[in-house]
Amino acid sequence: LQSFDEDKTEEIAAYFLINSIESISFFLIEFYEVEYPLKLESIPIQYEDYEDFNDWLDDEHGTVIAAGIPVLTSGALFSDAIAYSNPK
Repeated sequence: LQSFDEDKTEEIAAYFLINSIESISFFLIEFYEVEYPLKLESIPIQYEDYEDFNDWLDDEHGTVIAAGIPVLTSGALFSDAIAYSNPK
């Protein structure tokens, strides 16, 4: 059996590992976003230009809940211009 001290040491080591990974992840994401900024102006799409697609998507999937607020699926997808413009 492990003593209380060994259990506490493992818990502290686990928190340290999780916090370290989280910090490194945030750093890498921030670094990538600074070095390779998303150029939305290179994706000239307008939500209104794809009314048929938006209607179909909303009919198929209805609404999603975002931050406790119901949002049409097409509107939620449009907020990610890359995913919206690439239907693969």
